[in-house]
Amino acid sequence: MGIVTLRGAAFLENELLASIPNVRGSGAGANREDQRNEYVLPTPAQLAGWRAVFRSLLAGAWGTAHAQARAISATYNVVQFLDTASGRTYHVVMEGVPGQIPAAVAHAAGISIVDPADPTRRGWGTYVFGQGPQRALSLSAPHHNDDAGTAEQAVEAYLALRARTLL
Repeated sequence: MGIVTLRGAAFLENELLASIPNVRGSGAGANREDQRNEYVLPTPAQLAGWRAVFRSLLAGAWGTAHAQARAISATYNVVQFLDTASGRTYHVVMEGVPGQIPAAVAHAAGISIVDPADPTRRGWGTYVFGQGPQRALSLSAPHHNDDAGTAEQAVEAYLALRARTLL
């Protein structure tokens, strides 16, 4: 697990959000040209593994969570951030590391990857955990490209409220 010192909000808004491909619309109204099958379907064993990762994160066992995530997929890391603006420490579960987020790659729909060493980006999300949160809140922006401004609002609310998690 690496320690990176930077302004947390800038990283969340500029690098992480920018790495998530845009898919306009949803359901029958989704733009077919934007649908590139960049999501890899997790297996039941991988889902069980992620439950263990999140239990470790919620318990503050950052190193254990990092090892557990890497055992599921070598593309995932738990990275520790010191936000220089607030002095707060965050742990981010992310694909890649800052400055080295793997590019999304198109593949067949419904694919499952069971080999943790396979470098294919999985698209299983990014999760931010704050140390010593003031509020037991979890915020998310699930349609951040489709619902204008929700990603920035979620990041700003997360930081201002000192919430526990940002998904």
